[in-house]
Amino acid sequence: MERSFLVAITYAGAAASRAIPAGEAFSVGYAYRRLVRHGVGAQRSTWTLVASGVVSVSVLAVLGVVGAQLRGVGVASSALGAVTGILVLATVTATIAGLAWAGRHVSVFERAANGLSRIVDRVVRRRRRDKRSPPLAATADAIDVTLWGWLQACGLSAGNWLADVLAIGATFLALGYGVPWSRLLWAYVVIQFIVSVPLLGCIGLAEGSMSVALICIGVRPAPALAVVLVYRLVSFWLTLPLGWAASRYLARAESAQSPVRILL
Repeated sequence: MERSFLVAITYAGAAASRAIPAGEAFSVGYAYRRLVRHGVGAQRSTWTLVASGVVSVSVLAVLGVVGAQLRGVGVASSALGAVTGILVLATVTATIAGLAWAGRHVSVFERAANGLSRIVDRVVRRRRRDKRSPPLAATADAIDVTLWGWLQACGLSAGNWLADVLAIGATFLALGYGVPWSRLLWAYVVIQFIVSVPLLGCIGLAEGSMSVALICIGVRPAPALAVVLVYRLVSFWLTLPLGWAASRYLARAESAQSPVRILL
């Protein structure tokens, strides 16, 4: 099998865990265990998860600045907007630069990965000692990503977010409602930050939070609720069975001592 299969089952299982309170934390732990079990290594697994999260949130923040500008409350609208926009862009740049520096100084991630490994092994009960996450080697290779690599990661992350915005817009159109394009990106960014809060992002509350965000940009309550329910049904709830099925498949394969082998 190819590496894409590991990515798919990791994502599917992680997505399924987001339906519960504090699901994001569980999904990160799940992804970490999957990567380590398939030989990626504790240090590189930790760095990959941290990097993906940092890039994703950073790009979302930049899209928030763009969305605020489109809505008329952004950089060009006032001195406060200009200062806020500059601060966001500077923070994003500094954060990614700091992550790139830490990747070259492996001792930072060695300590973090070892700590995460110990936490995972204590929280997750193992039936066999040999299933525990392997410790890091005394010396680990530096993780050096080129500037073009970071630009690609940011571009793919932006494409992922914008595709989701288009999905919401398509839901408006499918239900016969007009799409508030100039305000939708700003509302989407607000929605994503809201549902990332553990309590607000769990079952049912995410839909309510999204509906309120759409109402705040001028969408009438009935269309807002209809759009949110259809969008969440297609993009979230229908994918949960796939995630649970993938996680159960992996659990049965490991219990039968027939691990799925992935070419990394």
